[in-house]
Amino acid sequence: MRISLSHTTRDRDSVAEALTLHARYLCARDPESAAALLGSADRLRRKKITPFVAAARDHALAVLGDRWTERLGRALDDAALVAFADDLAARSPR
Repeated sequence: MRISLSHTTRDRDSVAEALTLHARYLCARDPESAAALLGSADRLRRKKITPFVAAARDHALAVLGDRWTERLGRALDDAALVAFADDLAARSPR
């Protein structure tokens, strides 16, 4: 992710898609982290969202309900997003 964030819009859009898809699977178990990932994805995204990713985002938003706020994640700059993702990975069950 570190390398992709320092590259082109296309690479950043790929990171946004990955964050959205990960948030879809994380929303029931860790809604706060899922919301932060969705907000970060929205901040990074430059191109139109694909139908597959839109469905994942819609699912996550439905599960998150009132716990979702667009501010979560949008406040994370690239370095903070990488640190957040590293922390999230360290906490993930193996």
